[in-house]
Amino acid sequence: MNSSTLQKMVAIERKQSISIAQRKIQTPYNLWYLFFDLLFINLTYSWLLHPVSTFAAHAPSITIFFFLLNCTWLLTAILQHTYPHWGQHNFLQAIQKVSTAILTHLGLLFLITFLLFKQIIEQKTLVQISLFLLVSLSAARGILQLINRKVAKAFHYIIVGGQKSNIQSIENSFERAYQGKAICLGRFGDDPIKKMRNIGVEEDLITYVRRSKKLQRIVYVDSDLDPIKIEYLMKICATKFIDFMVIPKASNLFSKGTAIESYYGLPILMQQRDDIARLRFQILKRAFDLMFSFLAIVLILSWMIPLVALLIRMESKGPVFFLQKRTGYFNNHFTCIKFRSMQVNEEANDKQATKSDHRITKIGAFLRKTNIDEFPQFINVFLGQMSVVGPRPHMLKHTNEYAKIISEFMIRHSVKPGVTGWAQVNGHRGPTETVGDMRLRVEHDIWYIEKWSFFLDLKCILLTIVNFIKGEENAF
Repeated sequence: MNSSTLQKMVAIERKQSISIAQRKIQTPYNLWYLFFDLLFINLTYSWLLHPVSTFAAHAPSITIFFFLLNCTWLLTAILQHTYPHWGQHNFLQAIQKVSTAILTHLGLLFLITFLLFKQIIEQKTLVQISLFLLVSLSAARGILQLINRKVAKAFHYIIVGGQKSNIQSIENSFERAYQGKAICLGRFGDDPIKKMRNIGVEEDLITYVRRSKKLQRIVYVDSDLDPIKIEYLMKICATKFIDFMVIPKASNLFSKGTAIESYYGLPILMQQRDDIARLRFQILKRAFDLMFSFLAIVLILSWMIPLVALLIRMESKGPVFFLQKRTGYFNNHFTCIKFRSMQVNEEANDKQATKSDHRITKIGAFLRKTNIDEFPQFINVFLGQMSVVGPRPHMLKHTNEYAKIISEFMIRHSVKPGVTGWAQVNGHRGPTETVGDMRLRVEHDIWYIEKWSFFLDLKCILLTIVNFIKGEENAF
């Protein structure tokens, strides 16, 4: 088949076919999961929340509440991709997804009921709803996955090109993703590979695809097939509803995975962002920060501020709050709020507190030992300047100094600073006496950014509470 003949065939195929992405309407969410989720959610709220008494038996309010109830769950599911295609998540990943969705959903619903109905859902009821939903939705997922595993048909694919090492990697990935249902029919390549079913050379590929009745996907791996033939092959795949997948050579350069972005039709292969940098996870983290800081301000700071203010003013003259410029998100400066724990002094913005520091007042020593001096930072969180969990913000002087010494130092400012952080719960808090101390703190901060998940934030919060109860050696 010469080049001119092949070009004519491509032109004919282009008129007669459309891309598989357009022909195959793929619902982004598994309808069975969605059905059972909404069923259990509505039953749970009907049973535990008692909406009739909560909303004073006002029928329109009940209708609006359940409408918003289902809308908030759908919004959460869309933002967090709670319902992936089969094969993308195992059972544990599904449980993590649904747990995060439940917490986000409850946070949104809490704010909505407070703003629209002037009602606050009791803490006990929130816990009951969370546990019941977690158990019921997890059980539904487990049962549906078992059923799916039994009834799902085998998935057939072939590999074009590639070397032995990356072919084994592809087979292992498909095997895990499709839970043993992925069957590799063989490989097309000009160089046969031992212990691998070599169907034929790449020239035979088009004929094979035309005749095959089992084939569902072609995995194209760094092959040197003629671009015109590739285009023609893709058109054939479209008419036969066969997925065409490309794995480029450059994909092994990215340790954190890859993502595809399109710039006016030009596909760009780029290193995948950390989860914490993605928009939907930023929305999730911000929603949690708003809810958590709102509760902290209303339930704790509302009575703590006047009490602590009285104690501070009884011992020493000066302001109740210590306001200091710190380095925040993307190296922007913000005013960090703390209870004043020292005598008013000129070194406050340059010198870190040390053990037995003469500047610390008696009440200040207690505030610092118990971390109560940090509580006003929940106001910073509510204002969007900080997060509940994240790398701790440093004085401007220290940022300027350590950025010149530690090459990765500024990476920690790619996220919002936190009231508590992974470095702090692992013992790296207090003054940094050496560059090594700061380097360890930075390593923990970068690890947190790269491994971020909602559950990691919850773990940091729980460890902070445990350390608060036990007391910390470096808290002074």
